[in-house]
Amino acid sequence: METIQKIWPDWKAVAFIGNGAYGKVYKVRKEEYGITAFAAVKVIRIPQDEAEINDLLNSGMDENSVQIYFETMIHNLIGEIRMMETLKTAGNIVTIEDSKIVRQKELGWTVYIRMELLESLTSYVKRRKELPVEEVVRMGRDICMALECCEQTNIIHRDIKPENVFHNRYGSYKLGDFGIARQMEQSKSVHSQQGTDLYMAPEVFRRQSYDHTVDIYSLGIMMYRLLNRGRFPFAPPYPE
Repeated sequence: METIQKIWPDWKAVAFIGNGAYGKVYKVRKEEYGITAFAAVKVIRIPQDEAEINDLLNSGMDENSVQIYFETMIHNLIGEIRMMETLKTAGNIVTIEDSKIVRQKELGWTVYIRMELLESLTSYVKRRKELPVEEVVRMGRDICMALECCEQTNIIHRDIKPENVFHNRYGSYKLGDFGIARQMEQSKSVHSQQGTDLYMAPEVFRRQSYDHTVDIYSLGIMMYRLLNRGRFPFAPPYPE
């Protein structure tokens, strides 16, 4: 956590929030002119440890292939950051404030992404126990507005789920974590299968061609669960 302050001297890590996609998330604080501000910092290490390198080498890859593999991961993360920066003015997209990539050694990077501090929908629902219908509808409306912005910028999120939806203190919901999103214009053919299976649209699961509507499908699954005591569609109704 001390490294965060070395990168952004005005910000001090005050708490560990949890594990996010590919890394850890910390709560940071800044005090200036008597005003206290908070943010979240995602710290991503590539590779995560030596065991990850050894697993790739043991699988038959040579050192050059391993190098290319991890450099591709860094390139993808840079793409994620740039995509979210293009959506910075969108009201229902998590805002990235700053980022920094630090080369640690010959084969190693640490990525720091500072963004607005929000509570995940998973944590919010756990704390509230259950959301009223009106709030689920409001959440759905907010995320639909986020997906409209994604469509306008040719982005498919492909991982809509409670862990990637966030709630702020004003009662609004925002879409975040574009770690596996991809430009629609680069994905006109058959796409790779990514995302969380239980929220995944059938055409993604079947490795068929798809478009931005798969995100709407995943949002529908998520709203269904929130309105049906955590049950997925086609499962027996509660309390069975």
